[in-house]
Amino acid sequence: MDECGESSPWICHICDATGRGEAQACAQCYMVTCPKHLQARAVYNAESGLYELQAVCLLCATEALH
Repeated sequence: MDECGESSPWICHICDATGRGEAQACAQCYMVTCPKHLQARAVYNAESGLYELQAVCLLCATEALH
């Protein structure tokens, strides 16, 4: 909760689950995703030449396989 005692509602873009409070977003598509559909994946950073762990949603993870 924030300082005023209010929490913001959010909806997962994959399963339409709702929640309140701080939302998590996919590092690829920037859409809000519930923890069930978000996973840490190694993503190549072209600028640094290194792999970084990023929170990626299920849809972006499956698109990367194709």
